[in-house]
Amino acid sequence: MQIGINIAVKGTRTSGPSGAPVNTVAPVISGFNTLGSTLTSTTGTWTNSPTSYTYQWNRNGSPIPSATASTYLLVAADNAAAITCVVTAINAAGSTPATSNTITVANAAPINTVAPVISGSTALGGVLSSTTGTWSGIPTITYAYQWKRGATNIGTNSSTYTLVAADSASAITCVVTATNTLGSSSATSNTITAQTYSAPANTIAPVISGTTTLGSTLSSTTGAFGGNPTPTYAYQWKRGATNIGTNSSTYILVLADSGAAITCVVTATNALGSSSATSNTITANTYAAPVNSSPPVISGTTTIGSVLTSTFGGWANSPTSYAFQWNRNGSPIASATTSTYTLVQADSASAITCVVTATNAFGSTPLNI
Repeated sequence: MQIGINIAVKGTRTSGPSGAPVNTVAPVISGFNTLGSTLTSTTGTWTNSPTSYTYQWNRNGSPIPSATASTYLLVAADNAAAITCVVTAINAAGSTPATSNTITVANAAPINTVAPVISGSTALGGVLSSTTGTWSGIPTITYAYQWKRGATNIGTNSSTYTLVAADSASAITCVVTATNTLGSSSATSNTITAQTYSAPANTIAPVISGTTTLGSTLSSTTGAFGGNPTPTYAYQWKRGATNIGTNSSTYILVLADSGAAITCVVTATNALGSSSATSNTITANTYAAPVNSSPPVISGTTTIGSVLTSTFGGWANSPTSYAFQWNRNGSPIASATTSTYTLVQADSASAITCVVTATNAFGSTPLNI
């Protein structure tokens, strides 16, 4: 007799979700409904064990680009808009979206999100400019500007400001006030420190140089002066205490400068004031006809046919040329006009002299020896 044995083979059952997630409690958005606030969404409550969630924030029902986190920062474009968040729960069986409650963003007074920025030259007379900065808020915003030197109000209601002497070394800022029909708000710019403005002060005296002869040109340096802004320079040449010359860095010596002490006063000037400094002194040559200081000397033997020679002698006032006239017994000898003379028969037993005449631009002086 055969006995049959029946064995039932049971299949293996895999655990897992019985279906895609099902939302039982909608996501909830919380947070303030004012621009600049951050909203946060819960996931809500789900059956069928979601393994992950995604978020999409919407503005008036349309997706907001890149707003895919569980939090969202309200920006200017959200003003007065209806904000929702769609949370999608996901498991192996599929995905299901659920929409949160709605947050309506309130109309807002301006809120600063990026501070104003001032820029420009910090020199005296430099123009600074301020941006408005970036603001949220609707309705339309208008802007007012208040420039400040430290804590002191300066300038006018303009986006630009021109630096003045009183701003020297000061911290300059601009307060921008944004206003709409719902209110106003202010934001302060970055700080720009103005340069230090000062009147000129001499640190190195001017120097004049050049030759001291009549008609020569003297030149003066400015010397060195501090001061901001950079000074401009004026020149006053002096003969002793008397003003001479024109407003030039050069001066040409004239006859009246003979033997005089010549200086140059340099005046440096900027918007803060002026300062003067006097150069070194140059003494001009004496401009006069030559004056003999030691007489010429004749040398040589006194025999007929011998050559006599005359020196110039010594002269003051810089002669530029010399002339000679040999005399016999006080009367000029014809054609005897060089520094040498050869004795001839007519000179026998005669007194021979030589008149030396020294000449410069101011005249001639003869001297008889």
